[in-house]
Amino acid sequence: MNLPYPTLLAWLLPGTYLVHLLEEYFGGEGFPVWLSRFMNADLSAADFLLINGIAWPLMAAFALAYTLGWKNNVVLLALWTVLFVNGLLHPLSCLASGAYSPGTFSAVLLYLPLGLLAFKTTLPTLSDKQRFGGITAGVLIHILVILLAVNI
Repeated sequence: MNLPYPTLLAWLLPGTYLVHLLEEYFGGEGFPVWLSRFMNADLSAADFLLINGIAWPLMAAFALAYTLGWKNNVVLLALWTVLFVNGLLHPLSCLASGAYSPGTFSAVLLYLPLGLLAFKTTLPTLSDKQRFGGITAGVLIHILVILLAVNI
């Protein structure tokens, strides 16, 4: 089964991620300060840039590999799961903290609807085992990033 937007979905990963990072970095007090206060952590701007300076190029490399023929829809699902989970956590964090979590607007306006489109597009092409693997991998990646950010 051919995906209607597979390569576009692959390229939207680094594209939307970059928009989100810009909002996190420049929005409000900045995500590192907000997270440090909210989670009682010590995430510096340099550490934030380091984490995302590794993650963003990996997403861009995946998009390029996908375009060039490595059509791995399990990885596509996993990466969109990471962004979708992040899209859910931002507004929930606003509610929990009573304050704007930098990145919330792009998370709600980009990650959630595009994540749903990615799920609608990729899930039918995968077996139950592949679906479970992709979604589980995405959730675990997000958990690892949170643990890294609050413990770096």
